[in-house]
Amino acid sequence: MTSRDDAPGAQDRQRSGSRTVAGRYRLGPTLGSGANAKSFDSVDLRDESPVVVKMLPSQFGASATFMERFRADLEVAAALDHPNIARIRDFGAEHVGGKAYPFVVTEQFAGGSLRGMLDRGRNLSASQALLVGLDVCRGLAHAHAQGLVHGSLTPSNLLFDGDRRVHIADFGIARLLSDIVWRDPSRIDIEIGRAHV
Repeated sequence: MTSRDDAPGAQDRQRSGSRTVAGRYRLGPTLGSGANAKSFDSVDLRDESPVVVKMLPSQFGASATFMERFRADLEVAAALDHPNIARIRDFGAEHVGGKAYPFVVTEQFAGGSLRGMLDRGRNLSASQALLVGLDVCRGLAHAHAQGLVHGSLTPSNLLFDGDRRVHIADFGIARLLSDIVWRDPSRIDIEIGRAHV
């Protein structure tokens, strides 16, 4: 199993203060990490907009089969255009030290995740839960109409913008990574399992 620090920027950032992915995305602090990915608070240097860069371990980049499916799934997910789906801005593989690290770049939302809200002891009222549920259903219906299934919908994947509108994150990548866990249960991170309960 690859270490969670097996992502470009883990040691480089400690030495130099920052690392750039794809010559465009400046990685900032880690937002979260799990068995299969690490997310960074980042900036798109082209327009200075805040983004999230999700890096996968190099073991995935070394698999031609994985990379083929990664590109195909992310291409479909990146075409989704709906107000309740987090937009995928970019994806690819960052090559560092002879290793390829798959990455996904999504828009960033100021309101955090439903998981974060619940972890802080803030529960949704019945009317808030209804509104969130309706928005999630709208986003899922749009994706399903395009033939795409999320595959791992959790409170961590429900993100709020400044207007408190919910956006579903990780389309394309969530199902791909959940398929890996089903094939190899040793990849399940115990902390991720707790977060999904």
